[in-house]
Amino acid sequence: MPLRQILDAIEAEARAEIERIEAEARAEIERIEAEARERAASLRAEHAARRDPEIARATAALVNRARLEARRRLAASREEAFAEALSRLDGRLATIRASPDYQELVRRLVVEALTVLPAARVIRCGRGDADLVRMIAPDLEVDPSLETWGGVIAETDDGRRVDNRLETRRRRSEPYLRLLANRVLPEEPT
Repeated sequence: MPLRQILDAIEAEARAEIERIEAEARAEIERIEAEARERAASLRAEHAARRDPEIARATAALVNRARLEARRRLAASREEAFAEALSRLDGRLATIRASPDYQELVRRLVVEALTVLPAARVIRCGRGDADLVRMIAPDLEVDPSLETWGGVIAETDDGRRVDNRLETRRRRSEPYLRLLANRVLPEEPT
């Protein structure tokens, strides 16, 4: 399964999880706002005859606190959903070696690294990928000393390097994934 399909599947799963957490957050927000409205209505009814300005300020403060709490909880739920999605993505990437498309993925990662750094002389990879990397790049020295989910680091004699490991690519994609999550999850309680 190509990395794009894996990422699409993970994205779909993350969206479903986000929708579930979002629904829970909305229900909690609605409950808090309903309690605040009931409390405010009760206070208004008790003191309607007096029209005390202090009561109006207390009511407004109570409603504002409820809204702030609802927003705080929504923000916490959004961050929790994002962290859960990243954790699931990491779990899937950590087991990608079992995928039937893994060899093609490694080939693409090696080719991409060498395209970016054609002067590379050494390719570092995981121990289980050494033979595959040697077949892909037979003219280069292969160092199978990486602890990695998959992928390679290409290095030149003068110290330049391209880190094309899955965990590095996932870390670099986090800002994009956060933007995507922000588009999917609501920013304001509904």
